[in-house]
Amino acid sequence: MFKLPRWETRQSIRPLYVAPSLIDWVKTTDEMWSKELGRGRRVRAEHLEQMFCDFCCADHPGAGEIRRVNPTSDGILKFQPFGSRVLGWCSAPHEFVAVVPCLKMPSGNMKLINDKRDEVIKFIQDHELEQTVLRGGLNELFPRK
Repeated sequence: MFKLPRWETRQSIRPLYVAPSLIDWVKTTDEMWSKELGRGRRVRAEHLEQMFCDFCCADHPGAGEIRRVNPTSDGILKFQPFGSRVLGWCSAPHEFVAVVPCLKMPSGNMKLINDKRDEVIKFIQDHELEQTVLRGGLNELFPRK
């Protein structure tokens, strides 16, 4: 489970499960720590961490930060922080399982996003988690309280 950093003062209201391999990828991917590739005063890893905090703490996930991946019937979603992407699925309303990271793809590079979607599906199948994949629109996955 994603643990909020000490600097985050908001209370977590929804769980975010993050695969250890995703954390390892962030720690070892140079592009995630490059100041030249960052935006503002943050490197890509900090943008990702902020998005994870916002997901856990905000009343509702931000518009455009979470998108469904085609075909939508697979139930795969992606987080879209600056400079990277994280794919996974909802295991229950207001819960997310983040397993497959990648650097932001150039526009129109559907092969890479399809490959990453297939990695998520393989992860689900390898760990026999098919029953945990919640399908539906974003309003169903993250209903307003």
